[in-house]
Amino acid sequence: MGPQKQRAFFIWLFWAVVLSTTVQVVIVKQLLFIALLGFAALKIWPAIVAPGVQPLYSDPYVAVYGRNSCGITQRMLKTLRQQQVKYEYHLVDEPQVANLLHSRMESSGISTGRYSLPVVDVSGTISVRPSPAEVVSQRRSN
Repeated sequence: MGPQKQRAFFIWLFWAVVLSTTVQVVIVKQLLFIALLGFAALKIWPAIVAPGVQPLYSDPYVAVYGRNSCGITQRMLKTLRQQQVKYEYHLVDEPQVANLLHSRMESSGISTGRYSLPVVDVSGTISVRPSPAEVVSQRRSN
């Protein structure tokens, strides 16, 4: 092979590598984007397919599930009293209460494997360890 053919071959090889690298980068970017979309879909899927829970009562209500020994639960109850929000308090250590709560949490797409207290049900909307202000606001908007 002559020097001109060698040079042309190396130029062709150079551009082939550059173009294939560019194509590979584009493909990798597309694959990463698809993976990101898939991850996002997996995160929101339970909220989309969760059948939700029926409210316990026809009137608006607040049900707090917790333990007497839980400081955050006690702070929630104190704030609700101060804000004059009526609520019912359930001890999660009672088997019937725990079974009902877990059933309602699972229906809402919330894991019952390990969760923080208090769990609050405001007219069928269940939240794990919401702030007292969120609960008061949510209850007043019902």
